[in-house]
Amino acid sequence: GGLEILFANQKKYDLDLPAKDESGEPANVAFLVRHLCDKVMKDPRKELFVLDDTVRPGILVLINEADWELEGEDKYEVQKGDHIIDVLPPHVDPSIREVNDVLLGTGGITYTICYVLMARQSIRDRTYSMPLFSLAFNFAWEIVFALYVAEEPREKTMFTIWMLIDLGLVYAAVKYGANEWKHAPAVGRNVGKIFAGMLAWWCIALYAVSSWWVDPVNPVNPKVGKAYRGVKGIDTDELGFMTALVAQLVLSVMSLAQIMVRQSSRGSSYTIWALRFIGSLAGLTLNYGYCWMESDDEDLKLAMAMSLQEVSPRATRDATAIAKNEPIDLISDSDDNEDGDLRRAIALSLQESGNKDVQQSSATTVPKAAGLNNTSGLMGMDRKAMEQERLARLGKRKRDVSPERPSKQVARPPAVKAASDGTPLQYPRGTIKRTFASKYPRTDDITIDELLEASTVNIAVISSFQYDSEWLYEKLDPLKVKQIWLMNGKYRGEDVQAKRIQEWKESGVPNMKLHFPPMGGMIASMHSKFMLLFGKHKLRIAIPTANMTQTDWGEVANDWQPGIMENSVFLIDLPRRPDDTATKKGDLSAFGRELLYFLEKQEVGPQVVDGLLKFDFAQTSHLAFVHSIGGSHKIETDHPTGLPGLAQAIRELHLDDVEHIELDYAASSLGAIDDNFLSRIHHAARGESFTKDNALVADVRNSIRIYFPTHDTVEKSIGGPGCAGIITLSPHCYNAPTFPKECMRDYDSMRRGILSHNKLLFARGRKKDGKPFAWVYVGSANISESAWGGQKVLKSGRIGSLNIRNWECGVVMPVPDAKLQSLEQGGLPSMDVFAGTVEIPFRLPADKYDGKRPWFFSP
Repeated sequence: GGLEILFANQKKYDLDLPAKDESGEPANVAFLVRHLCDKVMKDPRKELFVLDDTVRPGILVLINEADWELEGEDKYEVQKGDHIIDVLPPHVDPSIREVNDVLLGTGGITYTICYVLMARQSIRDRTYSMPLFSLAFNFAWEIVFALYVAEEPREKTMFTIWMLIDLGLVYAAVKYGANEWKHAPAVGRNVGKIFAGMLAWWCIALYAVSSWWVDPVNPVNPKVGKAYRGVKGIDTDELGFMTALVAQLVLSVMSLAQIMVRQSSRGSSYTIWALRFIGSLAGLTLNYGYCWMESDDEDLKLAMAMSLQEVSPRATRDATAIAKNEPIDLISDSDDNEDGDLRRAIALSLQESGNKDVQQSSATTVPKAAGLNNTSGLMGMDRKAMEQERLARLGKRKRDVSPERPSKQVARPPAVKAASDGTPLQYPRGTIKRTFASKYPRTDDITIDELLEASTVNIAVISSFQYDSEWLYEKLDPLKVKQIWLMNGKYRGEDVQAKRIQEWKESGVPNMKLHFPPMGGMIASMHSKFMLLFGKHKLRIAIPTANMTQTDWGEVANDWQPGIMENSVFLIDLPRRPDDTATKKGDLSAFGRELLYFLEKQEVGPQVVDGLLKFDFAQTSHLAFVHSIGGSHKIETDHPTGLPGLAQAIRELHLDDVEHIELDYAASSLGAIDDNFLSRIHHAARGESFTKDNALVADVRNSIRIYFPTHDTVEKSIGGPGCAGIITLSPHCYNAPTFPKECMRDYDSMRRGILSHNKLLFARGRKKDGKPFAWVYVGSANISESAWGGQKVLKSGRIGSLNIRNWECGVVMPVPDAKLQSLEQGGLPSMDVFAGTVEIPFRLPADKYDGKRPWFFSP
């Protein structure tokens, strides 16, 4: 036997594991994990292991090869039948384990002797020692824990022994029960049936409580170091303690009542009572009281420690200077004033400030400086309470959270190009990745920390529809990184810019500026998502489908929870130009020109635009930046936007002149879709302009598939309906007679049980010369005229204005010609053609709706 390791790139390695640990004792799983993490892996992240209850030959562990350093011919051996055991957290003294074993063992032995003596005394006195209600409770407890809850062999053995001993007590109750019910003959004749009913009731009740407690999605009171059936955090010891405590309390009260009613101690003795007392004291009270006691005053201790910190006079003076709202340079890359800025920011964090509760105006929150006194969190938002409410909603439904094994993907080694300092760029020609999802196997994904590379960033310009500011502060510290946040200036039609600016000023965050793109007229939403991460030697441009929130980036508040939402992100690294010179706008690639034009229309300011021109866009010629600029637009030849902009991008990439095209569009929001709108998407994807002569494409519904979750898919997801508020479709739109229902496909993620916030348009087909082509759009635009623009043929025959209600942006990335050359000339590429360019996040072929109800939600 041994351990077979399967890496994400499909390479396999076999390791024999040591039979003995360093001390010469037989190796167990704790030693196995320690060895693999400390001796084999470069990056010891134990949570990457996926282990079954029992370690057995041939178990698969999914891991990224880059995290491993195989040590040649080292031979090790595993002990067959080893089990995963509870791992003591670092702060727990190892002696706790020995104390626990002694106390629990004492309790188990005394309870066993006690039950044997009770059965013997019952038969001797021709009665039953344990009251019927308590006997049913105890017998059901042993049945449920022996057959359902217990994992460890010693626990199963002990509970089974108690269950068998209880059979003696049940026998005595059924055989001699009538002797105690002579005053009620009907009860005496049916003691067995009454007991059977009580037993069934207690079995159902205990099973329900246990299932609720060990729910892998939302376990009750999870603890670090505990694990159950491969899920970290679940504490069955506390479940056993709580339920056994109730059972023993009920037994004690009812046993006293039984003696008082009988006016006799028949079926009992001082020895039995003494053994029960010792067993309860050792196995319950002392064991759990001593070994599993928790303290909840860590926050209080931290607060007291912080309150004792001294504030220097210099810091106080700097805090006063900051309060004057002096302007902050958000664009300069100079480090000359870094120490001064940092000193003033620290001073600000020490400045006393009264708590202010400001009503949250929308899903976007205005940041508050780290360190300011605020007991209820940012802007009066109690994040702990909100998280508890969300988990409570999740707890209403039990779900299977076992992730599917990832599909085979072609590994894409990143191209290497040097930055201006000689440091290799990680993504010099761009890439598309899935966002990380907690507790799911890593494939071609990326975490928010891996994307940001915060230690290399001096300035960050971020655009998002929603922000979780406290979470983002943990990722990009405003004391170290200068930041501009582009925000949505309207909330349900109300202009909230002034309110948010005032809240931001009151928060006193250093190195921060809020910016609101123009929102006049018909513009309803600033929905574009991008990140411009300026470093000393490179610029990283990221265009995600995700908002800047913890949920959208696959992270969770508790390390035992799986992620609930997935997204995608395009990113590219551009080197700084030699001698820090700026390129001319006319010399930029089409990608660079459209990006700068979009930023100018969003009025981010000349400093941001000038900063971009200091980086080299030469490696973006194979890409297209596609935008939707809010407002009403006439025909624009230089910088078309919306669907006309997509059409121009396809032409500039030479992906037009199409004979046949197939479109697969995954979205998280659907608007009022009809054949006219689908035809316009179809034309734009072919690189064609929308005219009165081609307004409607024949059989357009046969060439477009729309991926959106059904109601059942959301219900069965890990997050459930409570986490699907950003996935929107109104019944009014869907039930319209013009809605293309036959295009709908159920979005079922490759990561089992996760919801999607993706906006991905996959296009594949063949040109008129027979050559195949394929490309993918990733960005913020959903399937709606608000995102891409509404445009109609007027009665006069002219094409009307393009009306766009949202700010949007995205990127078109073609599948490389080298990948297409192997395809059959004149054939239609399958969805497999995207392997190596983008990881398709949903299952194919997807299920048709066929009368299924979509997920409905209207914000």
